[in-house]
Amino acid sequence: MDISQYFINGDLKGAIAYMRAHEEFKDILPAYTAIFENCEYRSYDLPDGLNAILRLYQAYYRDTFYCGLPEPEAADKLLARLRELLNVPDVGEELLAERLQAAFEAQGYHALFGKTQGYYGPYIWRETVPTAYRVELPGGTAEYTVNILRGFVFRSWMDYLTFGRFGTGGWASPDGTINCIEQAYDFESERFLVSLLKHEAQHTRDMQQFPGITSAELEYRAKLVELHYSSDPGLLQKFLAAADESKTSDGHAMASARIQREFADADQTSLSCIQARALALLNAHTREMEAKADMQTGSGYAGVVRFRICADRTSAWSSYYWSDFGLNIYFDVLGGEFNPDMNYFYWGHDEVVFENPSLILTDDDRLVLAADSGVYDYMTESVVHGRISWKFRCVSGKGKSDKTD
Repeated sequence: MDISQYFINGDLKGAIAYMRAHEEFKDILPAYTAIFENCEYRSYDLPDGLNAILRLYQAYYRDTFYCGLPEPEAADKLLARLRELLNVPDVGEELLAERLQAAFEAQGYHALFGKTQGYYGPYIWRETVPTAYRVELPGGTAEYTVNILRGFVFRSWMDYLTFGRFGTGGWASPDGTINCIEQAYDFESERFLVSLLKHEAQHTRDMQQFPGITSAELEYRAKLVELHYSSDPGLLQKFLAAADESKTSDGHAMASARIQREFADADQTSLSCIQARALALLNAHTREMEAKADMQTGSGYAGVVRFRICADRTSAWSSYYWSDFGLNIYFDVLGGEFNPDMNYFYWGHDEVVFENPSLILTDDDRLVLAADSGVYDYMTESVVHGRISWKFRCVSGKGKSDKTD
């Protein structure tokens, strides 16, 4: 395994063991043992008070990535120490971040605090230079303000763990600007033009078009844009190597896991195939997001949607459904009984109660009803919790459903 995988997995003990076993790391190994084995943390060209703040983050990295303390526990420890250092014992996390930012800005630095891929870590730099770029995306071309960030002092956790070998290269701000760390890019390279500009521009567009979009959805869409425009077939393999559905707080890992599933049957050696599949997936997801947004705002799909539901006579069930989307939905149940006053239908004795329902129009014109549900099993007289979805294929106002787990 390449050493980069140890860093991606947050395994510093594994990384140090790897360095000890490979001669090419003999010069850098003492720096790692000093920090992570001996707690000899780095000092930066900053006032003492600011160095004290960064020292607490370094201790958090040691707790998390070397000592193996669960991240929530390490985070609680970090936040408690920061509150104590700033003498603000009762402030919430948002206000604490504002106080930290103000402390650096008072000394002439730019600062951003928060989490990157599930871990805390500040970004501290000296100069911001706004620059305009026109960026082409599948949804159109537009001009974006790109802040070129210069003179970095601290660049969050991955840069710290790898001594600058890996790390965040930029991000999109809620106000629509793109932030680029100058030292991370050759401005003529595809890494900058595609993996930064197009990736972050897609974030900006999606945050404006789909308020409430999740981190995993943002990263999924931006990675598809990268795959569509990139001339490097190896980019897909890079994403696949980072796939990990167990990292639920890491939008990049979750997005890569989805891409891994959706490219499983694709020719992963063909650049044209990768580019075409990426665009098709992006377009399908856009339609899905637009349909979801329409339903959540009560717009679109006006009037009555009528379904004919076919069920397996060997399975007994009934269900109750309500809509939060301003839709009138009627069920015609073949072989069962429907009560329009109570808005439920039943067949036998099992009962399904739809909770937190969502309706999505898929690429093949199916309306999917998905809901977290509690299922009553009349055979065992117990409640089984799970997730049920019904896939409705609308044909001339009627449809056929297939139950999926």
